[in-house]
Amino acid sequence: MKKITLSLIGVVALLSAVFGNLVPALSAAPADPGSPKENWRELFADGLFRADGTEVKLADALNGKKYLGIYASASWCAPCKHFTPRLIEFYEEFKDQVEVVLVGCDDTQAQVLKYMSDYKMPWLTVDKNSPAVGGYKGRNGIRGIPNFRFYEVKTGKLLVANEIDLRVIRRVITGEKDTTSPGTKEDWNIFFKNGLITAKGKSVPAEALKKKKFIGIYCADERAPQCEKFTKQLAAFYKKNKDKIEIVFFTYGKSREKMLAYAKKTKMPWLVMNPEPNESQRFLMKYRIKKLPDFRIFDAKGKQILEDGTDLADARKAIGGKK
Repeated sequence: MKKITLSLIGVVALLSAVFGNLVPALSAAPADPGSPKENWRELFADGLFRADGTEVKLADALNGKKYLGIYASASWCAPCKHFTPRLIEFYEEFKDQVEVVLVGCDDTQAQVLKYMSDYKMPWLTVDKNSPAVGGYKGRNGIRGIPNFRFYEVKTGKLLVANEIDLRVIRRVITGEKDTTSPGTKEDWNIFFKNGLITAKGKSVPAEALKKKKFIGIYCADERAPQCEKFTKQLAAFYKKNKDKIEIVFFTYGKSREKMLAYAKKTKMPWLVMNPEPNESQRFLMKYRIKKLPDFRIFDAKGKQILEDGTDLADARKAIGGKK
């Protein structure tokens, strides 16, 4: 069976098309054991400010907060434009525990405040001309942006070094398990946290997968004619074996509407992943997917039992299915 080849460079290019010039790392950048702890009174000695220029006292800013993220960014930075909205969503979810402070890298403080206002950033910023802020950039070697570092408020300890994969930060806060490393089981509740949809657009909760013994994850792209041909073959396989296996289709970088349009066009009889860019990206990189179509089978507990399911004879054997 022919497949469309996605070289590693191709995968990176695909991801870069969505995230600008930056592909987020898949695991936490380890904090340097030798890094000094941050002293918030010294670092923010020249004040903290909201987008309208209002100054906020340090004690008020950190009151009740367990974590502090320091975000170096600028209005002209293309990858920052993609990351900032995701960081805002993250902040809104965890703002009872997390404060974020922007270290602006624009030319003037007025431009920094305008950048905050334009993006409706709900957090604080510092005086970009502050010597303490310059010292922070220097000792942390900040030469590229976006740069997001995550600290413990009480001690000033760096918990996660430069990291823009917010799942890594989320795991620090929630204790969720890491499913990004090869060999680790998939957590369907995380992978499908946005839920599932039928090809007709009906919402389906991720819990519906528990009814099946096996889960097939199908990655395809409308630009690859091989995918459309395989979809027909997979549909025949699914109709005979849907009592044992549920299949979920996803593609990277497509909106819900475009994914559903492709699913309808190719008459997919299974479920569609409600787009979750971080999880889709993680899946592609974790399994080093280089060719499309890609179809792999997992057991209900998230363990991969078949890597290359595009040979449907192997897929039938893996699930004890019907021909």
